[in-house]
Amino acid sequence: MNEIVTTRRTIGALVATAALTAVFCTSIPVSARAAESDAVVVRVAGDDRFSTAVRISQSVFSDDETPVEPVGPAIDRTREARVVYLASGRGFADALSAAPAAAHLGGPLLLSDTTEVPAVVLAEIARLDPERVVVVGGETSLSPRVVDQVERVVPGATVDRVFGADRFATSRAISIDAFVDDTWQAPAVGRPRDVISLYDPADHTGYDVSFDDGALFVATGRSFPDALAASAAAGAHDMPLILVPGEAPSLDEPTRDLIAAVDPGYLYPVGGPAVMSQGIVDDLRRVAPVDGTAHEVERLSGGDRYETSHWTGSTAFSTHWGLPYGVDHFTETSVFVANGENFPDALAGAAAAGYLRQPLFTSRAACMPSATYHAVDFQQPDEVVLLGGPSALADRVADLSRLC
Repeated sequence: MNEIVTTRRTIGALVATAALTAVFCTSIPVSARAAESDAVVVRVAGDDRFSTAVRISQSVFSDDETPVEPVGPAIDRTREARVVYLASGRGFADALSAAPAAAHLGGPLLLSDTTEVPAVVLAEIARLDPERVVVVGGETSLSPRVVDQVERVVPGATVDRVFGADRFATSRAISIDAFVDDTWQAPAVGRPRDVISLYDPADHTGYDVSFDDGALFVATGRSFPDALAASAAAGAHDMPLILVPGEAPSLDEPTRDLIAAVDPGYLYPVGGPAVMSQGIVDDLRRVAPVDGTAHEVERLSGGDRYETSHWTGSTAFSTHWGLPYGVDHFTETSVFVANGENFPDALAGAAAAGYLRQPLFTSRAACMPSATYHAVDFQQPDEVVLLGGPSALADRVADLSRLC
């Protein structure tokens, strides 16, 4: 049973839900309260992590043939996916950097098993009919059979594998591949290129790339909670997310060389000292700028993963940086909420939130932490999108007056 459930709440009302709109003429009860405003609470869910990612894709890149209600603000976009990113649904590292890349290039992030692409995912790739499919990670993450299956369902698309020697090298390769200056303006998204020639682990010098917005996020690749909100925020601002071994006492040389060559004006390490060492943050400040102007470095962190999510998302959508392009013209705003204790549903959701230029915050599965509530309340959204079924986010999470 793959479902999207929508219900509207009145200010301050706690109303039991019945007869909710859903896919395949089914319904499930959701209790919700809109924080300080009328809002629509939408749950996007499938049977498992793979079908949930498909439902998220369909809710953003919808068409007349898809029985899914669109989510997000009514923006002037075709919502035709020109690119699809495919990452492992069994791990989080590769998908964290892939989500902002997908958002930037205008496509969804879908998930696959290691050796077999689920039928529902293949069907979604065929429906989207993109110009390019980016298979993220090496053959231990997604086998050659995965590539073969994708090539059969979209024979006219370019199918590229983007990867590095490890999760950190893969993160750098994804960022280079997606955020070179002329990618978006190219006649065809993702024209074929040898990704490994852009990043050779044996010779990590000589980059010839630059990131449009002059800023990038840096997060640990050892765990996912802090990076989830950063992944969505990066996509919303057309910025990359680069993963590093956060526990290391210093910044690794390949990342240092990449940042120095890219020369961003702003660097945002995400997470407290327990996940992102002070040595790395200090090294980010010492990366030699090309033009002689010092990089501005700001750590985004809170007392726990939910406060960090709050701080990251709220900062990204404040006047501190300026709203992402076009957000100030939206007549409607959305907030995405994902499970902060498990990663699968949040990965595809981060790409969707980034594409729609809306924030994503994390929550406990059983109830909403006060930090998340205040983050949602601060945004005053017209729509709250819950990612995943009740096992990922309980119905109690939708009730914004019942906090942990």
